[in-house]
Amino acid sequence: MRLFIFISLAIILGACASKQAEKANGEIDPALYIYSENLGWKHKVKTKVKYHDEVLFGKVKLRGGMSSKYFKHSYTMELKLDRSIGGLSADDDWILNANYIDKTFQRHKLSYDLFREMSPANRAPKSAYLPLYLNDNYEGLYVAMQKVNGSWLNFDKEAPGKACLFKDAFIFVEEVLDNVQEPDNYYQQKFPDLSTVDYKSELDKLRYLIFNASDQEFDMRVGDLFDLRNVVDWQLILIHTNNHDGLYKNFYIYRLPHETKFSFIPWDYDHSFGRDGDYTLNLIENELGWEKMPLFKRLTSSETLNYPEKLKKQRLTLSPVCCSGPRRAFMWDGRRAIYNDAGFAPLRCPRLE
Repeated sequence: MRLFIFISLAIILGACASKQAEKANGEIDPALYIYSENLGWKHKVKTKVKYHDEVLFGKVKLRGGMSSKYFKHSYTMELKLDRSIGGLSADDDWILNANYIDKTFQRHKLSYDLFREMSPANRAPKSAYLPLYLNDNYEGLYVAMQKVNGSWLNFDKEAPGKACLFKDAFIFVEEVLDNVQEPDNYYQQKFPDLSTVDYKSELDKLRYLIFNASDQEFDMRVGDLFDLRNVVDWQLILIHTNNHDGLYKNFYIYRLPHETKFSFIPWDYDHSFGRDGDYTLNLIENELGWEKMPLFKRLTSSETLNYPEKLKKQRLTLSPVCCSGPRRAFMWDGRRAIYNDAGFAPLRCPRLE
């Protein structure tokens, strides 16, 4: 049966990729053609792009960590001019995700869509499907995704205010790590440019609050430094998707220009909905273990913040969001409740084959 489903899905996706469908959310868009030589992993090289009979110019490079070992690669594309891809808002920066380990092509898109629908204030990339050709060789179906950066968040380089953006910041790790990707940029600041303003001290304050503040100080200050409504939604999307790979990494943290509070953006959700990152099946056998994550642990154990009540209240809005429309097509795994001893009523996690 699984082989039949897989073959059927492959036929359907192949058929969709071959036709020129209308631009609409969830439908296949006209193919994207990239012409470039000497593609590499470190530096972008010049490229010519053909899309909708328009010729565009820019730069492109290969992208990926663990996924770099697969023969189907993802790309980062930077165009000289803002252009709409797949009906999404015009931009010059795009992620072309190969989705090699996620045969459903749904985990990223579904997780980000759910997170945005939980609150109009939540930010997460939008995406569209399109066939991709490299030097006229068909590479397969891809997910074109908005790239999370300062311009996507509408930050103004000339007048940034307090705006800042970090990727995979080590704020939930108590010890200072020695072997990091960018030793001179410990929290991986993406905006503003580190040479203009270094906001390391701001994230040091978050780490201090999480690991060193007394219970009284934590309860008094956490609402000033974190957007707790956003934190609730981020925790719920992690729990609901059972994303083990998203507790300590695979997120962006940002602050708006005139705010003091930091918010989270989910990122990289192929390790979710019952599949591990290497495409092995985990069948939801291992629960998320969110209660071990320092921020969630302190919030839920607080005697004054009523954080568990906020989780429960928002959880009630999550079920109809998840089960509306075509999402009913995804089967719910009824064997394991992933809402554990925080006092939630059982909510089953959808498992995508």
